[in-house]
Amino acid sequence: MKYWKNGFYDEPVDGSVEITDEHYNQLLDGQSNGLLIVESKNGYPILVEYEYDIEEVRKMKISNKMQKILDIFECKIYITYCKVIDGIALLLQAIKVNDERWMR
Repeated sequence: MKYWKNGFYDEPVDGSVEITDEHYNQLLDGQSNGLLIVESKNGYPILVEYEYDIEEVRKMKISNKMQKILDIFECKIYITYCKVIDGIALLLQAIKVNDERWMR
């Protein structure tokens, strides 16, 4: 058995509630999967999903939009880089062909 009062205890503390080892393990598994352990109205630990406040949602949306912009920008830079490399390769090929003509 475990005990709960705003946290887990192996021994009873003043005002704690007793929980089974099975419930304790379920709580820890849920927490490992992103759920929160909170206290119910009756003082028992329960699992709940985290609820984002409006400011957190706003920040996540802005962050997602910025990431999309950065992805597009990175793609454009890569395309430009490839065009430059292709241009250099063509230029080097032209120089090589021109040098071969002069050497004849």
